Amino acid sequence: MSNGQSITITYVDPIVLVRQSTMPLNMVIVGTNFSPSATTVTIGGVVCPIVSINTTTIECNPVCSGPNNQENLVVTIGATPSNAVLISRIDVFRIDQYYDGAYWIGSNFDNAFIDKSKVSTGNTSSLFLPTTFINSTHLHFPKHKDLTFTTDLGYDSKVIFRSNAYWSPLIQSTMVDSSQTPYTFYIYGYFYNNGPYVITVGLQSCTNPIVENGTTTKCNLIYVPTGVYQLNILDSHNQNTLFVVNDPVPPINITTFSITANTITFTGQFPLKNPKFSLHGVSSTPIAAKSYTATSIVFDFTVESQCGDGYIVDSLVLATTNSMLICPTPVIQSISQPLTNGGPFTITGKNLNPFKIGTSNLIYYFKFIIAGGTIKNGTFNSISLDSSKSLQTLILNAPSGSGTFSLEFINLVNSSISTSKNLQYQNPYISACSSTKFNVSSLVTISGSSFDSTLLTITIGNSTCLSPLVNDNRNQITCTFLSLVAPTNPNNPLEIFISVNGLTSSQYMFLYTKAGMDCPSNKTTGIKCSGNGDCNNQMKCDCYPDWEGMDCSMQVVTSSLLSVQPVINSNDLSSLMKSPSGNMFDVGLQLIREENFNNQLVESFQMNQVIWRDDSSSPNQFQYSGLLPNNATINVEITLNNQSERIYYNFAGDKIPILPKSVKYQLKVSNWPFRSSLNQILFIFKSGVEMVSQKGCNQQIQSTNSLQMAGDSLRNVQISLSNGEVLMGTFSDRIMIDGRVSYNQVTGLNQTQLLSLGLNINNNPDSIYTMIKSNSFTNNVIVDPNFGVLVSLSKNDESNQDCAESSEPSNKWKLPVIIVCAVVGVALIVGATIVVIQKNRINIKILSEKMKSIKS
Repeated sequence: MSNGQSITITYVDPIVLVRQSTMPLNMVIVGTNFSPSATTVTIGGVVCPIVSINTTTIECNPVCSGPNNQENLVVTIGATPSNAVLISRIDVFRIDQYYDGAYWIGSNFDNAFIDKSKVSTGNTSSLFLPTTFINSTHLHFPKHKDLTFTTDLGYDSKVIFRSNAYWSPLIQSTMVDSSQTPYTFYIYGYFYNNGPYVITVGLQSCTNPIVENGTTTKCNLIYVPTGVYQLNILDSHNQNTLFVVNDPVPPINITTFSITANTITFTGQFPLKNPKFSLHGVSSTPIAAKSYTATSIVFDFTVESQCGDGYIVDSLVLATTNSMLICPTPVIQSISQPLTNGGPFTITGKNLNPFKIGTSNLIYYFKFIIAGGTIKNGTFNSISLDSSKSLQTLILNAPSGSGTFSLEFINLVNSSISTSKNLQYQNPYISACSSTKFNVSSLVTISGSSFDSTLLTITIGNSTCLSPLVNDNRNQITCTFLSLVAPTNPNNPLEIFISVNGLTSSQYMFLYTKAGMDCPSNKTTGIKCSGNGDCNNQMKCDCYPDWEGMDCSMQVVTSSLLSVQPVINSNDLSSLMKSPSGNMFDVGLQLIREENFNNQLVESFQMNQVIWRDDSSSPNQFQYSGLLPNNATINVEITLNNQSERIYYNFAGDKIPILPKSVKYQLKVSNWPFRSSLNQILFIFKSGVEMVSQKGCNQQIQSTNSLQMAGDSLRNVQISLSNGEVLMGTFSDRIMIDGRVSYNQVTGLNQTQLLSLGLNINNNPDSIYTMIKSNSFTNNVIVDPNFGVLVSLSKNDESNQDCAESSEPSNKWKLPVIIVCAVVGVALIVGATIVVIQKNRINIKILSEKMKSIKS
């Protein structure tokens, strides 16, 4: 030191060093008698490299780290030291935000000269916020509107530490507005900028956040969280702000409930905080509350509500009550009447499902209390909901019975009666009755449905039918009719009256057998029914198995019966059948024609002019409907006998055999707009006949046709081929007019009459035409001509066996089959005709001797 002057330090900036600082920091030392040469600066013995020096100021770059919290700073020139100045070292770990500002968190703050320390904002470097010493680990500085990004810790004018912590929103409280959806979630606190924010409430996102002012932000929720959950706000700097919300769920509880036909009312504890109540456990979907108070809630049952463990949920706060077994009262709107032999019947209404929801456990059983006190149980069949979801359909299996009965739904849980209904079985229905000879006491068979032996009374023409017996299926009654009631006209039926356990029905259905009629006899032996069948009350043969024909004279070769099921053509509803030898039969209705009283054409329609709609079908039954060009409707039901044996069809008491693999048509025409009440309507059925020239055959297959009469009406048509195949047809002699049965007459038709109908027979030279004719109607008429199916019988010419077994391509035979025609109107005149047209190469011989009446 020169001139003997002392070295003095008067000021050091900064006087505080931060160990974690990575900023380039120069320390300024102000004093006297500094010398540019031979000068060193040490802090705790560690050299602070000099950056610049003059006689009054030294700037050096200190080492911030060090083991000691306080060190002496000394300036030495040569060997002469200056006075010592105490330098403090502190630690800074982080910044914690708070509502009124923030805290530096660190250590050793008590060793610093804090009253001289300040905090800058980073954005506004000239603005320093004074710090306040709290304790050795906390320094506080206030919030400021510009305090938005980085913060600096400084001593006087020197920045000694810089933090990259950002100011994030601070949350004080929350609130939910559930008055409307979506629900509004409010967050109150401090928001230092306008986002954007990503807000999560519990497990759901709070959408569309909006900062309304510096202290409020709102966003939208789908449901209201309850209990303890976490609120998280992610700001634009990817900083998370967490807040734990504790919103306890108010308990809700069911004490009791009461049920009416359509509603259920619960009483209990239901604290209200903008609730959204729904009933669960009694339907496939929750039911919203109709009304509620703090002590009661009302719900309307849905159409499909059923027994179940019901409970109430407040979906806004996810609160749930205790559960109770709830069974809605079944509401019955309509019930069909069961048959007396029991079986399915239909109930429509609401809340009809008898099972506990989600299980196969029946809650109800079904008690039938039948007139007279007999108690029986019904059984469940099925349950369904209509397409509009407005009605349920419950199908039960009723026990057998008759008359009136009471149906009760009994709750198995408490044995209470949930629903009771007074009903009745169906009235007896009469569809057919067999005939007797006048003045000859005989058994008659009445067919129909819903018969029963309980309090059974039967009269025919007001004469009691004695000793009635009902079969097990309750669809047939046999009784003894004395046959003493004289009809006003042989074609006029007698009324049949039936009373079953107080339920009655009547139908004009009984006809006496035509006078002079007898069962047909074999033309060779003279034996009735050829000894291969029994003569019934209709004077017709019931053939034994393996025998067919009007007189049961043809023996069936069972192995050669028609085996291929007929195929329905959806264009004109004709049916195609194939014989064992390959010949084809194509059968169906050709046209419908209206004529005036002079037999002149009014209008005529082919069946391929109709647009057919397939209404329903089963493996052996097809139902079609269509609209004719004159807006009349036509319905056709086609039934296939797909069995390998004969079945019987009862038309108004006429028992008609239906051969295996045959086709039966039922035809109904409605709303025919007759031009005049004097006009007639004709139904014409066509069948073509053509045999094939088969490989290996030296001769043409020949056919022999015969017509057999029953009284004055054509009854049977038989076309026999020399290869043993026979086409059989049978015509009913009965007709139904306005629900009354009468005799029908089937007559022949010549070629001239056929041409007058406008049919071009040259295009179909091998054809059989059947025509049913009737005058106009006011109600309805049903006729039953039927023309049978091909069967293979005993071959009568062994030389033709190779022909029968030939596999050459087949041709078609057109032939009418079993037809039932129902036409709206009253019949004044009804007739059926048949004509056979021949082709030169086919030998068609009408055996005139077989056209005579078959009489006793």
